[in-house]
Amino acid sequence: MSNVTENKRIEYIDLLKGFAILWIVWWHTCHPAFIDPYYHVPLFFFISGVFFKPYPLTTFIRKKTKALLIPFVFFYLLSYIYRIGVHIWDNKTLAGFPWLNILDVFKCMPNGDYLWVNVPLWFLLCLFNVTIIYYFIHKLPLWFTYIYILIVLTFFDYIEQISTPFFINDAIRWCAYYSLGNVLGTYYLKWIEKKGNAYFAILLTFITHLLIIIMPINSSLNIVNSLVSNTKTITFIAFIIPSFSLLKNVQNHKVLRILNFYGKNSLSVLGFHVPILIIFQRIVTKLWGGVNYWGGFFCFASTILVLYFLLPITNKLFPNLLASGTK
Repeated sequence: MSNVTENKRIEYIDLLKGFAILWIVWWHTCHPAFIDPYYHVPLFFFISGVFFKPYPLTTFIRKKTKALLIPFVFFYLLSYIYRIGVHIWDNKTLAGFPWLNILDVFKCMPNGDYLWVNVPLWFLLCLFNVTIIYYFIHKLPLWFTYIYILIVLTFFDYIEQISTPFFINDAIRWCAYYSLGNVLGTYYLKWIEKKGNAYFAILLTFITHLLIIIMPINSSLNIVNSLVSNTKTITFIAFIIPSFSLLKNVQNHKVLRILNFYGKNSLSVLGFHVPILIIFQRIVTKLWGGVNYWGGFFCFASTILVLYFLLPITNKLFPNLLASGTK
């Protein structure tokens, strides 16, 4: 499959991951409306599916454990310690600290926003489950994968409401995007290697996405709304990928090098950004009484600046815990 699957890294994919993870950081503080669309998470699942490799099962689980579960446990415990420190800072005592919140990961809940210690960590555990689910799906006939994708995207919102432990319901939902990335994304990346195809894809998907936005379908049926919403998300993904594929010579452009840095370190950005954001949000609240859009941008910019200097240090100190030593 050309250099899409043979090369270890594709520069514009790292740029795209950098764009998406910075979007997530800003999304987690006060932000203007154009940051609201929830495209960043499905984009990550789609991209992850593109690079799925079917190793033997034991090897596959071992690799995914190193790449996802170990970083999850590391960030989870580190965030718990951080929460203890914040509680002591605020109350000058450990009295009243919710010790049992460390067990949040074992809760049976209908959505992914219940990890009190560090909410975004749900993604790592969910992605691990997604890869395991798809490992078995990909062994079935291709038509089964397409049927799975269609059913899940149709009942997307219903599946979210099912209470499960370890984000199994979310894994079932997001596996549809992961599956799309694997069965179609690889061919899409190959096809847009030709610049003319990339421009055509950008134009077509932009027009389609815009039409969905300006001519919304408001149905009383959640199934219809779910399909429309997911179609809008897919057209955005299909638009943004060829757009970034046109960005070349990353090392010759400072902005692109910085974006590339965050893309290569997207896992660490995910794990570290909320504790850092909390500090700057408190500073802004102390100075100005609250966090508005400008305050939110200050928190966002300050957080990614700290991460820019912090991540090279943590990568050296904890390469195995942060998967920075994992291929």
